[in-house]
Amino acid sequence: MTLLDTTPASYRVEKDGKSYEFPRVTSVLSLVHRFDGISLDALEHAAERGLAVHRAIWLLEGGGDGSGLDWGSLTPEVPPYVQGYADFKRMTGFRVVARELFVCSRRYGVAGRLDLLVEGLSKRLDVLDLKTGAAHPAHHLQASAYLECYREQTGSKRAMGRQILYLRDAGAARLDNTIK
Repeated sequence: MTLLDTTPASYRVEKDGKSYEFPRVTSVLSLVHRFDGISLDALEHAAERGLAVHRAIWLLEGGGDGSGLDWGSLTPEVPPYVQGYADFKRMTGFRVVARELFVCSRRYGVAGRLDLLVEGLSKRLDVLDLKTGAAHPAHHLQASAYLECYREQTGSKRAMGRQILYLRDAGAARLDNTIK
């Protein structure tokens, strides 16, 4: 499967000479779980912060070009979140198998990018979704969707789980692996 194009709401892919368009997992979830009561400015700021933290962690994990993370290049708000991630990784010893991995499911008709695929947090392979905001019920659905997309795309029969790592502005990290 080849990723052809992305939009804020969807991905277009090609497989076996045919083109398919899939809505993003997050777009589908936004129809079910609304963020009423939160100002658009606050949501936009949180989204920008989340993207910056994800990018920094991607670079910390080697990035696509192998350059690594230049901590001095980060805006002042970002380092505590990244430090929380780095401390959590050092404390648990988990190993990143893949990062920002595109996955899609024809069965469920959705696509997305899972944050991290990791080993060592449990006795199985885990989808680890990173969050910089408050816990929300949609987070578990998002991680579950990525896991199911990964299973379908790879044909994996391996025992897998999904976990959410909440990163905080004080440099703390909290793992949530409860099934809701």
